[in-house]
Amino acid sequence: MKKRLLRLISVAIITISPVLTGCLSLEKKYPGKQYFLFDIPGQEKKPAPSMESTILHVQGFRIAPQYEGKGFVYRLEDLSYETDFYNEFFIPPGLLITEEIRQRLASSGLFQYVVDTSGYGVPTYTLEGVITALYGDYRQGGSAKAIMEIQFFFINTASKDSEIAFQKRYHKEISLPERAPGALVQGWNMALQLVLTEFETDIYAHIMKGNN
Repeated sequence: MKKRLLRLISVAIITISPVLTGCLSLEKKYPGKQYFLFDIPGQEKKPAPSMESTILHVQGFRIAPQYEGKGFVYRLEDLSYETDFYNEFFIPPGLLITEEIRQRLASSGLFQYVVDTSGYGVPTYTLEGVITALYGDYRQGGSAKAIMEIQFFFINTASKDSEIAFQKRYHKEISLPERAPGALVQGWNMALQLVLTEFETDIYAHIMKGNN
């Protein structure tokens, strides 16, 4: 009886082992997550005499709902997008872009002070904005591109009705050498730098025109 029982157990072990081995072979090693930040250089300028006493309040930029998550967004077809689970921003992109814009304008010399709250005195101007596009264009039949689009609203807070003194939408497409997360972030960095260079030029010309 004992010999028969041992023989049955042995058969059961032999039968189960291949099944367990098969299950283990289905396991995959998934890549670890990568986290990225924006990083654009400042651009030192000398402020115009008429702008030396100005205070700019930069509010948090809003972002279109489809891009507000931390995962990178890729456009695969005209109406097909997907989110990358393994490559994402360290914090939500709206916050990252807002901080880069604030730091860039603070180093530009266009304003005496650039603040993130209105607690540093009455601001002369307020800057608001909406990030309307932020994705990697990976559609077939064309080169990969980093896409960024931002709309700026420059508000004259010192005026009676806090009127919008200037507004413009900036759209940039940067060709990428490869379809890789690092290359995409570099493309976005370049796009943001170009956007802010144009915005600084536009806003300087607008303010100087109003003071003449």
